[in-house]
Amino acid sequence: MLHGKGTRKVKNVARRAGLGRRPKSRRGEEEELSVAAEPNAVQLVALAACVAALLGFTLLVVRLQYLTPDANAWAHHAPRLSLGQAQARLRGALETAAAAVGGVPPEQPSHEPSALPVPVVPSNDQPFKDTAAWPVNEPATPLGSRPDNPPSVVQGFKLDRHMADQLDGTPSSKASPDALPAAEFKVINDWGCEWQEHPSKYLGELVDSKQDSTMSAPAARQLCIQAGPICVGITCLMPNYFETDPRSCSPRRGIPYLQPTPNGESAEVSFIKKCVGSGEAQPPEPASQNIVNSALPSTSWDLQLRLPGSRQLLAANRLVLVVIAHNKADCLRRCLDSLAAQPSIQDVRVAVSLDDPPSYPAMEDVVRSFARRMGVEIWRKREYDGGGRPPLSRNKAVSKISEHFRFALQESFERKSFEFAIFLESDLLVAPDFLWYFRASAWLLEEDPSLFCISAWNDNGFPGQVSDETKFFRTDYFPGLGWMIQNTTWTYLRNIWPRFPSTGWDHWLRHGSGLQPRECVVPEVSRTHHFDTKGTNVRAGTPFAKKLERMMFSNLCNNQLGDLSYLLNDKYEAEMLRLVQSATLRRSDQLLGLTGEKVYLVPYVRSEYKKLAGQLAISDAQPRTAHKGTIITRHPTNHARLILADRMKSAEGLLPASERVFPALGRQVMKANPGESCRHLCERSNMVCRDSELEFINNCASMRSFFQCEEGCGHQVGQEIPCYVHDGTADTVRQCLVTDDAVPSCIASHRSTTRLCVCVPLSS
Repeated sequence: MLHGKGTRKVKNVARRAGLGRRPKSRRGEEEELSVAAEPNAVQLVALAACVAALLGFTLLVVRLQYLTPDANAWAHHAPRLSLGQAQARLRGALETAAAAVGGVPPEQPSHEPSALPVPVVPSNDQPFKDTAAWPVNEPATPLGSRPDNPPSVVQGFKLDRHMADQLDGTPSSKASPDALPAAEFKVINDWGCEWQEHPSKYLGELVDSKQDSTMSAPAARQLCIQAGPICVGITCLMPNYFETDPRSCSPRRGIPYLQPTPNGESAEVSFIKKCVGSGEAQPPEPASQNIVNSALPSTSWDLQLRLPGSRQLLAANRLVLVVIAHNKADCLRRCLDSLAAQPSIQDVRVAVSLDDPPSYPAMEDVVRSFARRMGVEIWRKREYDGGGRPPLSRNKAVSKISEHFRFALQESFERKSFEFAIFLESDLLVAPDFLWYFRASAWLLEEDPSLFCISAWNDNGFPGQVSDETKFFRTDYFPGLGWMIQNTTWTYLRNIWPRFPSTGWDHWLRHGSGLQPRECVVPEVSRTHHFDTKGTNVRAGTPFAKKLERMMFSNLCNNQLGDLSYLLNDKYEAEMLRLVQSATLRRSDQLLGLTGEKVYLVPYVRSEYKKLAGQLAISDAQPRTAHKGTIITRHPTNHARLILADRMKSAEGLLPASERVFPALGRQVMKANPGESCRHLCERSNMVCRDSELEFINNCASMRSFFQCEEGCGHQVGQEIPCYVHDGTADTVRQCLVTDDAVPSCIASHRSTTRLCVCVPLSS
C-alpha cells in the first residue's frame, strides 16, 4: 500500500482535519457565543470579511458547476464531495471565522488530505503551508507578487483516487496502487497537468537546493508546475505522501532520471509531470541510465515552418552569453576584453564558467577586473555535476571538456531558465557585430524547426573563398566556436549527453546526437577568431593552427545584416535547387580554366574528398559546411563558384540521377564476429565485400539497428569503422563508432571491435 492505511469513514477524516467539530456541551456553546456577543469594531470588520469570503466561494462553486464547458467532467467529479462533507467544511469554516472574531485560535488540523489540497507558494523566507480553502480560478502565487500570465479559469479538477477513497469511504476497484502497472496510475491536478506514477524510482537533483528540500505532495506538485521545464516531476517517500505529510516529497530536476531506489533505503515513488495544455516543453523520457544512450528519443522531427512571429531583435533578458574557460587567465582576459567592446554588452547577462579549482583565484581575478566595463557572473562547476554522474574517463581531456559544456548547458537552461544561450570558448575573439548577429537571427530558431543552432564560425572561411560579410548559409555539419541554441534543444539533448565522446562533444553532436537533419545558420565571414596555439586541439606550428590563423574575420558593424528570411527552409531549398540547375557539370580533375562568373557542379565520393579539398584549399579532414551532401565554395585562383556534391549523400534533385551512386542490389547488411574483417565475413557467406558499400552503413542509425550502443554512438578514426567496441578495457567500450575522416576498408579488423558489414552477391 502506498499510503499504508485503508479507507476511513468520512466523519473520522473530517474530525481529524478539524472539520465538523461539535461543542463539548450546550453550556460550552453558550460560553463561546457570549465571548463573541460584544465584538469591537475590528472584530465586526473581520466577521464581515469572513462571511463575504464564504458567500463568494459558494457562488464561485455554483458558477463553475453550471458554466464549465465540460459538464460531464463536473458531473463525474462533483459527487466525490458528499453533502455531509460540504456541511462539515462549512461548519469548520464558520468556527474558524468565529474564533478569529473572538480572539480564540481555531483547533489546528492534523495533516490529513483535504478535498482540494493546493498549497500557498511561499516567498523565499517562508515555509510551505497547506490550505484547504483557496480561490478556484486563481493559482497560488508567491506572496507579494502576481503572475505575468495567470492561467485561465480552471475547467474542473480530478482528485487522486486514494485521497477520494479516504474522503467518501468508497473503495476504488484497485485498492492497492502496487497492483497497477508502472506509469499507468495518474493524478491530474487543477492546472491541467498529469502526473504519471513510477513506483520504486527516484528523480535526482532538487529544483532548488537552497529551499527546504521536502514538503507535502500538493506543495511539491504546485512548486514543480511553477518551476516550468526545469522540474520534471516529484519524488516522495512512501507510505505517507497521500496524507500531506509536510516532509514527504520534493520537486526534482530529474538528473539522473527515474533510477531504481537503492536496496536498503526507504521506499520511494516518483511522479512525472506532463502539462499538456500549458505549452510547456517536457523532456523526453530516456532509457535507463544503467544502459546509457541505448536508444535516442524519436528523431522524426516535425520540420514544418511555424507561423511567423516577432522577427525583431531578441530581447536581451531572454539571453545569456557563457564563456567556457579552464585555466588560462591570459586567454580569458583577451576574450573578455573583446566582449567588453560590444555595443550594449551591459544589457546582456554574461557568465564565465570555470571547471579547474586550482586556477579559480587567478581566473576570478581576471573576471573582477572587468567589473566596471560589464557585469559578469562566475559559475563554478562541481567536480561531478548532475546527479553524481562522473565522466567515464576522468583523466581524458575530451571527457572533461564535454562535462564542462554539459554543466554550462544545465546552468543556462535548467538552473537559470534562459530561453537562449550563446557558448563561447575563452580562446576566441569576437567581431564587432557578434552579439547583434545572434540577437538578429534568434527568431529563425523560433520560426523554423529545421534549424537548431546559430553559429559564428565558418569552417571554410578562408581568404579567396569568402568575402560577403552580410551573407549566411545553412549547414548540417555543426560548426561550434561561438554558437547559440534554444532551451528546447537542450531539453532533447540533456538525457543523452555522452559520458565519453571519444573525439569530442562536437563530433558527437554531429553524428551521435540524432539532431540531423536539423541544421545551423553560419556566416560566410566568421564572427569569431581563434587565437590560442597551446590548446588541447590546436598546437602552434601544426597545419590546423596555420589554417586557423588565415581565417577571415568580419569587421561589420551592427544593424547591417538585412532581411534574413531567405534562410528559412522552404526559401533556402528553392534557391539551392535553382542554383544547382543553373550550374555546369565538371569532374574534380577538370577545375582549371574555369570562368569566375559561372557556377560549377562537381560530383565526388568521400574517398576522393581529401585530394579535392587540397586542390581548393579548404578543410580536408571532413566535408565541413555541408548542406544535404553539398558544399558551396570558390576556386582559390579563378574564384569560380563551386558546388561540391557527394554522390552518395546529396539530396534528391541536387544531382542528376546518372551522377548518383546507389546501394548494390541484393546486398545484405550483417554483423561480423568480434575481431573479424568484413572480407572474411562475406567470403564465408559466399558473397563479396566492396569498400564503397560500407559508406552507406557508416552512420549511427545503421549501427543502432544491430548493436545496443550502450554508451552511445560516437566518432572515431579507423578503417574498421563502422563498428561496435566490445573490449572492456578500451576507452570507447560499449560505444558504436562511425567516421567522417577515415575511409572504411573491407580488409580492416581490430581485436577490440565488432564490425558491421555489407556483403553483395558474387554476380552483382
